Amino acid sequence: MRGIFLLVSVMFSFMCSSAAFAQGLEAPAEKLELQVFPIGSEVRYEQNTSLEWVGRNSWNYALGLQKVAWSFLVEYSSFTENSGNATLSTERKFQEAVAWGQWHFLRSQTEQWGYSFFGGLGLGGYQEEVLTSLSGTVRNDSSGVKWMSGLALGAEVKVYLNKTFGFMGSLEGRALTAPDFDSNPTWSGVLRLGLILSL
Repeated sequence: MRGIFLLVSVMFSFMCSSAAFAQGLEAPAEKLELQVFPIGSEVRYEQNTSLEWVGRNSWNYALGLQKVAWSFLVEYSSFTENSGNATLSTERKFQEAVAWGQWHFLRSQTEQWGYSFFGGLGLGGYQEEVLTSLSGTVRNDSSGVKWMSGLALGAEVKVYLNKTFGFMGSLEGRALTAPDFDSNPTWSGVLRLGLILSL
């Protein structure tokens, strides 16, 4: 009997606290936001030939639209990796373009600031090019454009200066998959800073 009473008490307390939390959240304004991210940094973890995890740093640029709980984002990222010596050297160029759909499943927004936690699904393409130089002779190998997809989970914070303009930052972790990725999926983290323009 005590166990049942304790269980009911805990459930009642949880429901009351959840209701109070929900009442404290203000609904976001029903407006469309244009989001521009000129500053973005991504760290991607790949396995090398020795099966060691290596972080690849790349710049990430994105443009998006958001209305309440849903957002759509298009991004471009690239990095270059060099190895070797004066006799034999290798230059690897990697670039990708991905479209992301995001659902902001937990959010709060006022006229001055807001935050949200979101999940995302991405689909796009990538191209990898390897330039090998041996004693002045250069060989160019390209993968061509190949499809890739991804899942993301992250959080964002917004600060509004007025009703039409503000700043925002986001941090997210990703699992990216494609036929030639090593490893597959490839894990990455993205940090972005951007501008908000309410339309």
